[in-house]
Amino acid sequence: MSASSNKHNQPTLPITIFSYGSNMSNKELLKYGKKLTNTNPYQHFTILDIGYLPNHTFAYLPLKTKTNNPTLRTAKATILKSTYHKQKNNKVYGTIAQVSKELYQLILKKEGVYKNYYTSITKTITSMISNEKYKAVVFVMTDHYIEKAITYKTTPPHLLLPSKHYENLIVKAAEAYNFPGNYINTYLKRLK
Repeated sequence: MSASSNKHNQPTLPITIFSYGSNMSNKELLKYGKKLTNTNPYQHFTILDIGYLPNHTFAYLPLKTKTNNPTLRTAKATILKSTYHKQKNNKVYGTIAQVSKELYQLILKKEGVYKNYYTSITKTITSMISNEKYKAVVFVMTDHYIEKAITYKTTPPHLLLPSKHYENLIVKAAEAYNFPGNYINTYLKRLK
């Protein structure tokens, strides 16, 4: 039964996404699910599995955008192809989830896709549990902002780090899903 014909207007869950940053947190997905009226926010997403994307590296990069609030100008999570870091066999770990079309639209807005901060691409993600393969949408910083972040030499140090709240969301989710400790300590924990 489609969402429009359902008596309770329950959303459908047709879009599979791979989240490696704050969207791994159920708390974060619930926050956006609550913005969708007349439905239970839990109905808008289902965590299917945990998995990894090979030949990529997790990174926090400064997202230099025009903003009136300088506290928002902190580093954000993205993934880089191994060619950027010249490291082989790296993996990015994350959650594989199905989200409703309605929640997906909010995530597009949240990730700044309409402002070209991030873009969505489809990648093959491998389950950490069963080795099953999933085709999933992944949000990554656009090449323009990646190049700007990597080549901009005068970035103030505080812009190279995530906010404490943002990092905590990512680290707590990674720990809850039992990601490898070395991965968490090497890539996700940047604030001392």
